[in-house]
This record gives sequence, C-alpha cells and structure tokens, in this order.
Amino acid sequence: MFLFSRHGCIFITGAIFDLLAFLALLITGLFMGFKAMNADPNVRVFYYINAYVCGVATFGYFAMLSGMGWETIMGCRQFFYVR
Repeated sequence: MFLFSRHGCIFITGAIFDLLAFLALLITGLFMGFKAMNADPNVRVFYYINAYVCGVATFGYFAMLSGMGWETIMGCRQFFYVR
C-alpha cells in the first residue's frame, strides 16, 4: 500500500509530496519525449536528455512512494540507495 512501508507508517505529508513529485516528473518526462519528436535536430538531444533525467527520477520517487529504496545494514543503520 502507498502509505505504509515495510517497517512502519510514513507521514501523510511525505506520501503526498512523493505522489505529487512522481506525477510531475512522469508528465514532464513524457511531455519532453513527445516534444523531442518535433524539435529541430540540433536541439533534440537536449529534450531527450531532459526526458531521460525525468524518467530516472520518476522511478526513484516511485520506489520511495512504495516504501522501497532503503535497506538496514550493520549496526541497525539505514542505507538509502534511492535518494
């Protein structure tokens, strides 16, 4: 479920922020990808780079929203590999 991680509950404010960031990056990445199709070939690479960065960040925010993206390591410390 979106509001619960595997070790407890996250605050609703954090879940709302993660959801809004996920949706904003998803829409921006798709927009830039479609905009690149009609762009001048000299500028097209910049649209593709922007779409790629937004796509990677979208997966990161989805992982955080799903309660994934971190593990417990030695000494009961959290290791965040998504942020």
